[in-house]
Amino acid sequence: MVKIGKYSVKEWWQRFRAWQRTPAKVPERNDCEQHVCLNCGESYEGAYCPRCGQTAKTKRLTLRNALSNMLDVWGLGSRSMPRALWHLLFRPGYMIADYLRGHRQPYFPPFKMLFILTATALILSHYLPNDEGNKEVPYENVSVTVTDTDADADTNITESPQQQLTNKEINKTHEVASVLFGTWDVLKEKIPSAPAVLLLGWQVLFTFSTSIFFRRSPRMGRVTLTEQFYAQVLIAGQMQFLTILYMLSVFTGRELPNEIVAVFALIDYKQLYGYGWWGTLWRSALTYALTIALIFFLLVIVISIIYHNV
Repeated sequence: MVKIGKYSVKEWWQRFRAWQRTPAKVPERNDCEQHVCLNCGESYEGAYCPRCGQTAKTKRLTLRNALSNMLDVWGLGSRSMPRALWHLLFRPGYMIADYLRGHRQPYFPPFKMLFILTATALILSHYLPNDEGNKEVPYENVSVTVTDTDADADTNITESPQQQLTNKEINKTHEVASVLFGTWDVLKEKIPSAPAVLLLGWQVLFTFSTSIFFRRSPRMGRVTLTEQFYAQVLIAGQMQFLTILYMLSVFTGRELPNEIVAVFALIDYKQLYGYGWWGTLWRSALTYALTIALIFFLLVIVISIIYHNV
């Protein structure tokens, strides 16, 4: 019989499934020591001051606790980002359900985690080699070489009114595209967090879609719009983490393949909402279809506004 450690494959799988459904444990504290709050002077027992809420761990600044505070900022302290990422990797939907129900102290704040992971992914994509054999060429730098023969031919041909109108439309479209690409380049250059903000905007659209197709579910019951948004932010953090792992594993700056994104998103929704595989599949497909339609609709509006102003 094949074994994983001291357990058979079936026993290991059963234990793994039980672990997936169990929320992260909060360490027990048996702190009966008397403390005096350094902030307000209150005497108390326990981990936190009942008057102002300051932790009993607060001490005079030393090199050790200064480093500890720095690690807390980057998710390596009590509210551990590695713990949150571990759970997002192996029990993502269950972890998100726990978070939405109020089990939040063990996990790193979702928005801060998303910004850190997005920045890390951008740095890796910039410095890791790209093995696809070609590089993206900015739209505004693309030029067309015109030969003397072509120029002579153009001077001898009188354009019809329809051709002139077509050329004007082409030039206007080029200007609109230049504005769109140029604006995005400025945002990336001037605002380092622009990709994360754009990612949050993407999650807003997904929130609207999931609120329609996953509003009520077997596991979560009724899910509010705000809870749907937090769930999407956590899923976005998971995808960014998977992107980082993928980049490091293949040592290229390529994005995570869409097939992997689709599989993990399906697992996320199934564990989070509690539908069967088929119920999760068709709801996820409709969610993606509606989100793409919303993006296309918004893009048409933006292009129309720029087109009429150029």
